[in-house]
Amino acid sequence: MQLMNFELTFVTSNDHKYNEARTLFESSSIDLKRYSCELMEPNFETLEEIAEFKCKQAFEEIGKPVVVDDSGIFFEAYSNFPGVNSARVFKGIGFEGVLALLKGKSRKAFFRSVCCYTCDGVNFEFFSGKLDGEITKEVSLDVPYEERLPYKRIFTPQGYDVPIGALSLKEITTFDHRSHAFRQLADFLSAS
Repeated sequence: MQLMNFELTFVTSNDHKYNEARTLFESSSIDLKRYSCELMEPNFETLEEIAEFKCKQAFEEIGKPVVVDDSGIFFEAYSNFPGVNSARVFKGIGFEGVLALLKGKSRKAFFRSVCCYTCDGVNFEFFSGKLDGEITKEVSLDVPYEERLPYKRIFTPQGYDVPIGALSLKEITTFDHRSHAFRQLADFLSAS
């Protein structure tokens, strides 16, 4: 595949995800575009299954090379939870409920992101990233609340003493889960 002016479309309605990915591709020969739409999110058990399903939808919608991302937070104290249900769990129990779930338990957690890419709607490539850290004991009111990213107020990345939401986009893109996944995608496309 010739990457000179290669156009890749990131299908997402999430500004934060797009801005983070765009930052990573700025110095590459990949022209990352955005197509904003809500993709149907099935009730599957893994991030990979959800990402592939969404990637198929995205390709059917626009008919050119696409990438989608699905992410979740996982608590060490619980098996594979909340994981693919991160948004639903938060919407159901909020900060108070999440913090109560971890009272007296391990606060270790990690974010995991899976990117799914296709250039033809038939073959799919997966790239994943992980970010270890822990859930704080209190909600950081210094971090602005965003409905799509509520955990950023209570997740502190390993090696840091502030919630991830207190860090700049430039700093986040040097180490977080989504950045790892998108860097793998960029390497894959460059090698193709």
